[in-house]
Amino acid sequence: MENTSQILQNLSQKNQLWQKEEELIEAYQANYFNIFHFIPTNEVGLSYILKFLLNPKESHGQKIYFLIAF
Repeated sequence: MENTSQILQNLSQKNQLWQKEEELIEAYQANYFNIFHFIPTNEVGLSYILKFLLNPKESHGQKIYFLIAF
C-alpha cells in the first residue's frame, strides 16, 4: 500500500512539472496566435487588438507579458 502511495505521489509531482513546462513552451511558441484574426485596422479593430493582447487569459499564450510590456 505504501508503494502505491509513493507511486501516485511521484506521478502527481511529475504531472505538475510537466504542466509548468507546457505553459512555458506555450508562451514561447504562442500556438494559437493568428495574426489574421486582426484584419480590421479601423479604430474598433485596433481597440480589439489591444484588448486581445492585454488580456492574459486570451489564446495568444503570452499570459501577462504583453500587459507588462505595455
